[in-house]
Amino acid sequence: MEDGSLLPSALRHMKQLRENEERFEGDAGNALLISIFSLNSTYDAKYDETMNRKKLLQSLALLHSIIHSKLIPSYNKRYTHRWFSGGEGLSFGLHCKDDPTSSVNSIPHLRARVSYGPHPLDEIYAIAMMKCISNDLLQYNMDVAIECWDVDDGQILLIEGSEYLPPWVDDEIGVEAMAHRVYIVHGIVNIIPPSIISNDLPGGDYNKYVLSRREALDALIQCETNHTYTLDKDGSLIDFNAAIKKRIAPFCKAISCAMDESTRRSILKESLHTAAIVLPLHLAIMIRYRPDLVATAIASFCQHTSEENNKVPGIASDCEEETVSFENLVHVKIIMPKTLYAMLLSGAGHLPPPIRIPKHYKSMELNRIKRQCKNGGKAYAHFRHALEAGVRLALGFEWLIKSERGKSAKTNTKSIPIMSCSSEERIMQHIARIDVEAGGDAEWIKSSWMAGPNAIDAENDIGALVNCPVFYPEIVQGGMCPISDGGELHPHLISMVFISFI
Repeated sequence: MEDGSLLPSALRHMKQLRENEERFEGDAGNALLISIFSLNSTYDAKYDETMNRKKLLQSLALLHSIIHSKLIPSYNKRYTHRWFSGGEGLSFGLHCKDDPTSSVNSIPHLRARVSYGPHPLDEIYAIAMMKCISNDLLQYNMDVAIECWDVDDGQILLIEGSEYLPPWVDDEIGVEAMAHRVYIVHGIVNIIPPSIISNDLPGGDYNKYVLSRREALDALIQCETNHTYTLDKDGSLIDFNAAIKKRIAPFCKAISCAMDESTRRSILKESLHTAAIVLPLHLAIMIRYRPDLVATAIASFCQHTSEENNKVPGIASDCEEETVSFENLVHVKIIMPKTLYAMLLSGAGHLPPPIRIPKHYKSMELNRIKRQCKNGGKAYAHFRHALEAGVRLALGFEWLIKSERGKSAKTNTKSIPIMSCSSEERIMQHIARIDVEAGGDAEWIKSSWMAGPNAIDAENDIGALVNCPVFYPEIVQGGMCPISDGGELHPHLISMVFISFI
């Protein structure tokens, strides 16, 4: 590593963050921002500010490791959720400033973004995961406060339990002052009451209930120190928490308890639909190994039907490009959110059934399957929409592949590069920036890196930080995030799809 301060490099990349993150935020659609704050070592009176920052960053790196290597894998073994974005789901990274233009030192934390598209099931599932994570972290002696913020609607937890909110939320605090007052702690939703007011703001005409992040976390830390676990002294949040618990209970049970598939389906029956669909064998095999692509194909179908003014574009029969072969038809079972299934059958409201079958899909085999589903009586009652759904889903994949091939042609078949997050790049560009945004100078990080892993003490150990990602590193470099941009197919995936079609 070069000699000299990391500060200039960190500041340059802070500027790049401001230029790129605003563009990305505006294009992602419906999304939930999840922020996890450590209550263990955010502020400790025994240490100075520098030592507090060191302990906090090390604690967050350990927290990230526990969440991604222990908790989330254990949840996925019990219930594998199919995210609408087509990605792998929650992916946390280090984050600090919500407003890069602010001169106030911010508090480092872990952040993740869930793009939930046109239906809120992914958002509800993510909130259920946060409730379980806040509880399960206690076995590792880690206390956290988790904020769930909808980029369009704000405090989503207040909306979910709006019928049971205590009167002081509207009568005293007001909506504008609720920004930093709602957190999940130990599986319980805490709303910081009006008895906690701001002391940081100067005199004048201001809302005393508008808390800074530091003031809000101080109140929660004081609550944890006294082992009260909630700031609700009069029990006014009992019904509010009960309403939210009822909303997310099926998913909490699915990821917390081992159970067989039929029991799990029974628990989640209000949210998920088991669809019988007729598909070509090669497409059915691909979906078996990549079920997360179903949501991407449905989104592709709905997008194209909308763009074509409620008509099915005849893209295949009039083109020389390779298309999906609709033959060797089989019946498959696909579990998906009910809203997603409704989107498929209605084209998101733009194309109600029946669909016009494309010419290259028509065959004697298709006619036989069509008669079977229509005239099979009770034995085939659950297949009445199977062929309709299969044609729509196959078209979604076909349009998706063609759009990706078009992008590759325009860019000379070169894909957008993913940033190479080497250890040195992560230290220079990201972890240093987090320390600077929190009020430091990143010198202790540079010294620890220069000394090497065998020459530093536990106080300055950055081993866990080197392995901890930072929020949006790929997007900052102009690349593509595999989690948030799951609807985009990478070249190796396109190759896999084409191979399956041959």
